[in-house]
Amino acid sequence: KQWYQRRVAVGTFFFFEVTSGLDSFMAESVIKIMKDLSESGCTILCTIHQPASVLYDLFDKVCLLSEGKIAFFGSHTDALTHFEKAGYSCPPYHCPADHFIYTLAIKSDDEVKCRERCADIVQFYKISTFYKTVITDIESISKYPNNINNKDVTTTHKATTWGQFSENFCRSVREMKRNPKYARGRFISDILAIVFLGFFYFNTSNNIDTIKVDKGGVIFILVLVYAVRSIGCSALKIPLEFPVIRREYKNGLYSTLSYFLSVVFCEYLFVIPSLLVELAIFYFIVGLRSDLQAFFTAYACLIAIIWASNGIGWLIGVAAENPKVAGAIPAAFTAPFIYLGGFLKDDDGVGVHLFVFKYLSWIRYGYHTLMVNEFRDLTLDCGDEECPYNGTTILLEMGINPNEVWWPNMVCNFVIGLGCNLLTCLLLPYKIAR
Repeated sequence: KQWYQRRVAVGTFFFFEVTSGLDSFMAESVIKIMKDLSESGCTILCTIHQPASVLYDLFDKVCLLSEGKIAFFGSHTDALTHFEKAGYSCPPYHCPADHFIYTLAIKSDDEVKCRERCADIVQFYKISTFYKTVITDIESISKYPNNINNKDVTTTHKATTWGQFSENFCRSVREMKRNPKYARGRFISDILAIVFLGFFYFNTSNNIDTIKVDKGGVIFILVLVYAVRSIGCSALKIPLEFPVIRREYKNGLYSTLSYFLSVVFCEYLFVIPSLLVELAIFYFIVGLRSDLQAFFTAYACLIAIIWASNGIGWLIGVAAENPKVAGAIPAAFTAPFIYLGGFLKDDDGVGVHLFVFKYLSWIRYGYHTLMVNEFRDLTLDCGDEECPYNGTTILLEMGINPNEVWWPNMVCNFVIGLGCNLLTCLLLPYKIAR
């Protein structure tokens, strides 16, 4: 069982007489496990004698040998068709494996005739379309062998870009289904972080003396939670898969572009629905502005923050290449952008020498959008007296323009994320070919 759970770390398995000594039920159970392995992306090579019909049908391809020569190689259904064309049809309700064994057997009392029959079957296979297909595949693969020195590697991919992307995407989805603990653990940890944060700032009031620190602080922490978490996870994603990507890329299975696109789409297949649930819980607990438009503006803003953070994380991961190095970079990289995010340091107090960092801070763009979304024209509580100020005053005190509209900041975050993703696409082939 432990070996089966570690199957994803191995690309190819060789099995020799795997069902020997097993009863029919146990033999079927073993072959089904092998079938699951093959469907998960592993390559299975197995020798087997006299499999039952149920087991024979589970194999994708069969290779029939006669005196060390190949009598047939192809799918299990094509084997029946091929032998029928050769004049050796399988009788109805007869086990195909038994039929092939008896047809290719050398009987001691009729050795000459049996050898002639086997030679004819081998020769008939060599002039068949099945043999030509195998030769074509071998020639295609031999054009792009693994480069031992890792130099001057070029690959040509027979599948279309869409086909490569769809296969990589489906494999990523299968990985999530096969390892539900990761997705479940990530979602639960996000929920717990949001719930704890919400309880610390439970039902935050609009008191004029505390709202700047309370609501402004919780919004800033919310931005940091998603920004830092996204960079940390995405920075480790590609480096952990580098050995597999490098091998499959050099074998011409897919391009780096199709692989990276599948990573991006699979990530947001998880992020978009989970973020909606998490933000709804956060809004309810903290007591932010109860406005449907404000809620979905905040939702779109957080997606833009995650988009930029993931792009930066993927770029860091590919540039670092090593998982340990990639895991150490995000904290140091993020620190100056957190400082210039708009809460710890007002925009007016940022020096000219920090303008580049200021306008590249995706955290600042996200924080400003969420603050304007929550505070603009917000009614404040001044105790028993009528309050002469509103949330717009708080924004002005913090150096945030209350007239900022939401979409320019989101566009800036989108551009930052897109730029990092493009750089990742350009850098990834170079890193893999090294």
